[in-house]
Amino acid sequence: TCVRNATREFRHPWWSILVNFLHDPMPIVGKLPCLRFFALHVCFRGSKVVCSGEDFPQLTYLKLDGLFNLQEWVVEKGAFPNLAKIEIWNCPIRRFPDVLPITLEIATNRKIPGIERYKLEPGLID
Repeated sequence: TCVRNATREFRHPWWSILVNFLHDPMPIVGKLPCLRFFALHVCFRGSKVVCSGEDFPQLTYLKLDGLFNLQEWVVEKGAFPNLAKIEIWNCPIRRFPDVLPITLEIATNRKIPGIERYKLEPGLID
């Protein structure tokens, strides 16, 4: 219902306004209480994103794809409490956050320091 209500306010689908971020979108998007799926795909040009504690309370799936400048991903304890799966494609993140749920399933095509403690989908990393 949250997205349905938001789409009534815009002439275009809600995802069409989520492009070409120059600033970190996580502080705003993370406050959406009903969000269960979120994908950033070639739409953020910054090098750092920060997810504060209590952000993304219902999110179960996160996809980061083609964020070619993203080097730092800061996640504070308490963020993403229900995250079950994440996909990271073509993002040069220097270190994977260590406060995400240990049961997290990850698909990626990059070797990211810190990611080894999580369950990786087999055969994806080059």
